Formats: sequence, C-alpha cells, structure tokens
Amino acid sequence: MIGLVTELITAVSSNNGPSQHRRHEERRIKDRKAAVDVCIIMAAFLICYLPEWTDFVLHYFFKIEFPSEATQTTRCIYYISSMTNPIIYSVRKREFRGGVKRTIKRIVGLCAI
Repeated sequence: MIGLVTELITAVSSNNGPSQHRRHEERRIKDRKAAVDVCIIMAAFLICYLPEWTDFVLHYFFKIEFPSEATQTTRCIYYISSMTNPIIYSVRKREFRGGVKRTIKRIVGLCAI
C-alpha cells in the first residue's frame, strides 16, 4: 500500500507526463510476463520431478515398494522434464523461437552437404 502511494506521489510530482507512465506500464507488463514464465517453469519442474523423488524417498528411506510400472512411469516423467523448458520457452518467448529456427536451419544446412 505504501509503495502504491509512493508511486502515485512520484507520478504526480514529476512533469514527464504520459511517456514516463507508458514506460512504467511497459516495464510492469514485462515483469508480469516474467513472473508468469517463472510460475509455469516451476510448475512443470514440480510436476516432472515430484513423482520420481517421492518414489525415491519412500523406497530408500521407508522401504516402501511400488509396482515396477509405477516406478517406470515416474522415471519417464522425470526424463520428460528435460524437454519441458525448451518447449515452454519456445511457446512463451519470440526471441527463443527465432534462435531455435536459426539453429535448426544451420543443422539442416550442414546435413544437406
């Protein structure tokens, strides 16, 4: 609340007008997008790693045995996590998509030789 009041006082007292407000708004939007990206990445990390680590902890510390299918499934989810970050970044970040496209074109160009 105090931060909001301070921002309002600063905005009113400055004579820079709309351009400063627009820059502040653009920065706020970028910060919000970054926060959403971090939340998505953390959720993907937890979804992928939590089953494997739960299986590991319960098996080694408490000697609880799970069916082999369950262990194999958690291990597959664990390995799939390696693919999640590039997918998330390519969906959420335009610059990353461009870099991936350029890299694939270079690889295809080298393979064509």
